[in-house]
Amino acid sequence: MRSTMIKGIEWMRLAIAAVVIILLGLLAFSETPNERRAKAINEALAKVDVAPARLQSLREQTEWILRNTDLSEEPYVEQKISLDRLDIVVTDDSFSNITKTGRANAIYDPGLKVIFIDQFLLRPTDLTYLGTDGPAAASSESEFGFWNTSLSFVIAHELGHHAATDAASAFFSVDWLGRSPSEVDAEIAADAYALATLSRAYADPAMPEALVNENALFFFGLDLSDLSGAERAAGDIIGALKGMTLMMQFSSGPYSPFYQDKAHPSFLERIRMAIEGLSIGSESIVHGQSPILVEETRRQQLAANRRFVEIQAPGPIARVVVGSDNIFVAVRSLIQNRGDEGLGAIHRLHLHDGEEEMRFELVDTENIAPAEDEDPNAWIEGRLGQLAPGSGTEGFVTEPGTAKTIRLFEALENTASDELMFFGEGWAFPGGDQRLVVSTETAQATIRSYLGVDRVELGPPFASASEMIFPTYFPDDKLFRTVSVIPSPEGTTAKSLFVFEQDGTVAVSEPSILVGEATTPFAALFSPKDGWIDVEGARWAGTDWMVPGRASSEDEPYVWKLYRGRGVGGWVTQSRERLLADYIAETGEASFGRDLDPQGASLLVLDEHVVLVWYDNDTVWLSTPDRTVPIFHPASSFLRVTRIDKSRVLFWISNATKAYLVSIDN
Repeated sequence: MRSTMIKGIEWMRLAIAAVVIILLGLLAFSETPNERRAKAINEALAKVDVAPARLQSLREQTEWILRNTDLSEEPYVEQKISLDRLDIVVTDDSFSNITKTGRANAIYDPGLKVIFIDQFLLRPTDLTYLGTDGPAAASSESEFGFWNTSLSFVIAHELGHHAATDAASAFFSVDWLGRSPSEVDAEIAADAYALATLSRAYADPAMPEALVNENALFFFGLDLSDLSGAERAAGDIIGALKGMTLMMQFSSGPYSPFYQDKAHPSFLERIRMAIEGLSIGSESIVHGQSPILVEETRRQQLAANRRFVEIQAPGPIARVVVGSDNIFVAVRSLIQNRGDEGLGAIHRLHLHDGEEEMRFELVDTENIAPAEDEDPNAWIEGRLGQLAPGSGTEGFVTEPGTAKTIRLFEALENTASDELMFFGEGWAFPGGDQRLVVSTETAQATIRSYLGVDRVELGPPFASASEMIFPTYFPDDKLFRTVSVIPSPEGTTAKSLFVFEQDGTVAVSEPSILVGEATTPFAALFSPKDGWIDVEGARWAGTDWMVPGRASSEDEPYVWKLYRGRGVGGWVTQSRERLLADYIAETGEASFGRDLDPQGASLLVLDEHVVLVWYDNDTVWLSTPDRTVPIFHPASSFLRVTRIDKSRVLFWISNATKAYLVSIDN
């Protein structure tokens, strides 16, 4: 009897459990797919760490935009969504499988009525590191105020999709190749909606404090108080779009300004349409500044039309050198990458697999972080010196106190130019067991004394046997010539030389140097008919000298030229093009608050007639006897250009996670 009762109780428990399971199953199946997804998203959002101050700033920015739309519903800006309202939330790319929002992107989801914004768009941490040669940030976020305006444009764009009841749409995209022309129109319409909304919003006296203090008007060298509502909108939006282009080019987001598909015009094309769509009076300050942005966009688009491969590096790039059939890419860990601060790794990028199938292979990892007073790049440079000795990268500015015109990188903090080594104090003469080093200042003083002139400018020297050939410019006479400098223990000229022993120590010694005319075939004598020579960019091209110059007159304002020749005759002007300053105004004033005065003339000779020419803050040009075309833009002062072979070069900057392998022959 007792056994029967126990069995009955057990069966009853099992029956109750079965009923509970069935009820839970029915409850689960009673939830719609959107309800189940919303629940999963809310669980993910609870793990996203957003500073309260940033969330409040986003809330104020959204309210300001909303006041100037025709939307009747107010979006909630909280870290939780509900299916009965419009929500704006900050997400993280680690949950992109749920939110469908990748890094540095935003998306409107009509099924959930949610605008997802990746937190990188609120705090683009990469920007403070880009261009710095180390693991520490060199600038503050306040220097990138254009990002506040960029975020406004993103929010207004996604609200435009909501207002038009569009399908799900991301602000950036790389996988929409199957989309229809109507979806292209939807993207353009959403941009137009954003521009119209923000044009009204900038007339709103109650602007968010973040936008008042930090915006994109620094591109124009202006302040909000200088402009009316329409001008504020035009200047800030155009500046923000330009800033976004620069950020997208090298930051860790997966999108570039060049990519386009059937649903999304390239960001460069979106900028062009935005500039055309803004209402700017012909007398507006902003209108007078817009030609340079149009021209910069044109140059970027021309460069993007070339055959290139956008490389996503495995981390922030520290150094790049070329080995046989591959590239060594050294990356470092940065604070925002949640790595050990200062640790580095070296990867091999195989080129022989074909450009579309390039892959990274880990070669070595730095295991011990550098000491506080140690160079954070020491391990990287030492290992690269072992893996690819003698390799160089055009674009590295030397340390303070060294020759600023030298732009070649080599391991161990030395600088190489055609077998010559630069050791911080000067150039080492080629050959011999010891390295006799002459400083640029000594060479200048000796040449001035020898030739009896007051002023002389020197370019980086060229090695010939045991002598150095210095490209030399005499500004008073506007004369370019080449001068030979050789060591002579019996000489009586200048005596400011150093002797570097093989173990790297410096011996106290004062051997002399002698100066004379460069011998054939390096002898050169040339005087431009107009303008002047930028001698720091002069390079020997195997058969001729390549010498950059500039002109700035009423007839030819802000033009660069490339002269080619040798000896006393036969010089030709291989190329000439306009510099960006020419697109601001006839005399180049009002330069967007940026320094557009061309500096740092650089040449990278690929063969005797093919050369890359660039100036800081301008454009990298491909120059041949037949054509001159933009091949990369912009040529910022911290741009690195690595020669892969005669037909390919790699463009990158320090701490960037993107690089561009560009073909020369198309």
